[in-house]
Amino acid sequence: RAAAIQALERAEQLLPADTAASCERQKLRGLVHFFLRDFRLAAVEIEKAIDVARSLGLTYEVAVNLHNLGDVLIRLDDYARAYGALQQSLALCEEYAFERLLTHNRMLLAYLAGCKGDPEGDKQLDQGISYAEANEFWWDVISGRFLRALLLQRRGKDEEAKHAFHSLRTLAKTNGHRMVVDDCDAALAAYAKG
Repeated sequence: RAAAIQALERAEQLLPADTAASCERQKLRGLVHFFLRDFRLAAVEIEKAIDVARSLGLTYEVAVNLHNLGDVLIRLDDYARAYGALQQSLALCEEYAFERLLTHNRMLLAYLAGCKGDPEGDKQLDQGISYAEANEFWWDVISGRFLRALLLQRRGKDEEAKHAFHSLRTLAKTNGHRMVVDDCDAALAAYAKG
């Protein structure tokens, strides 16, 4: 964390008056805390990034930061706020044709719908994963498969969930997503103790 924050501070010294760079640094502050699993602090920093992007009129940055906030809030089990953030991001994506982010938002919203028992949520999630696979958007594929595994786990479909986490772990490791590998390891260890 300290090294990442120091790098952001050095970057600020290089471009102190560049507002777009400032917006990007603020987004990265939120992501640093996200990847260190400090989700509460990540949410605070991402909310600041949304405000900075709005003030600069950087629509895509507003949309992507709202998406990031929704992702963080799901990790905090704050589904109502996650839904609101993701719906705002989705609306911007629809208006400005940000297709990839639009589809990723729909996957997260599908997960929330699935948590409520909506069978359409599963279909939407699978459609999003298929879209990401067809375009080789591996981050999105991994995110979607993680959400699918979580839904299986929530529903008590233990064998399917274990298989999903095991398969996902392999894909995440191949693509260098250590956080997801750790999430899969934790889920699989809990099943092993189970």
